[in-house]
Amino acid sequence: MWFLGFCGLIKGWRKAQALEAPRTTPHKMFTLSQTNKNKMTNKLISIGKTKTFDVSTLEGCLGFLSEVLPEKVQERINFEISTDPIFTTLNCTYQEFYGSMMETDPKQATQSITKRLYYHWMSALILVVKEYGIEDILSLSVVDGGAGRDFTHIPTGTPIEWKTCGGNAGTSLATGSINSLAKVDDTFVVGYSLVGNTLTSVKCIWVRNSYAKWTGYNKMTKGSGFSTLKCKPDDLDDVTIFRGSLKINREWIKFLSVDLVSSDVIESEVTSVKLDKLLREVCL
Repeated sequence: MWFLGFCGLIKGWRKAQALEAPRTTPHKMFTLSQTNKNKMTNKLISIGKTKTFDVSTLEGCLGFLSEVLPEKVQERINFEISTDPIFTTLNCTYQEFYGSMMETDPKQATQSITKRLYYHWMSALILVVKEYGIEDILSLSVVDGGAGRDFTHIPTGTPIEWKTCGGNAGTSLATGSINSLAKVDDTFVVGYSLVGNTLTSVKCIWVRNSYAKWTGYNKMTKGSGFSTLKCKPDDLDDVTIFRGSLKINREWIKFLSVDLVSSDVIESEVTSVKLDKLLREVCL
């Protein structure tokens, strides 16, 4: 009997494994090491054989998040698609379901997807903090938080505002409410593009002195709704790009994304989305 029970456990485990999100790349191997230097504990995370991040520094920590978060979000998208029957029942992609089926106004499609994916980005951050054992580096606690911040870098005591947004390129890094000026001085921006079921590109950028940019580069008039975070060429020293690139124009810096997948994959996803839409229109 115990043998049959053991076999049942094995089958259940294999079934659970089959439902896991397929990884976009092989699972990262990482190691942790700590050294004392200048009375500060340096916490190093090595990913693979070529990349090491000292997450005890703010730059190292944000660089590390830029490296691991996009893949983690893709895993969560894959897992949702593989476990939620709505996608097979409606024969639709992630982009179609949250962009056009859940939103009747085509102009709000991108915003609808952005809102949905925000929860995946946040859950990915929580998982990364736990899986890599950096609870002593990043505080996600509301108690330790405050107005304008989304998490705190503990070693430096720096509050961070985190903005996730859709889009490949542009001078506007993020959007926020100009009436809520509870902003901090460091903003971590993750921009991305979703085509079909795939995150196709990403840009990860750290902007310093961002409070001055939110307030200085937007007109503060009564009844104003949203403001944008932008940078001028003179702000170049306040910008660190972990993934992506930039183009310096006369008035504003334009921020560009980097592809996460090949152009063939992107073209395949786009073709699939167009074909699925056409088939549904014909059937209707």
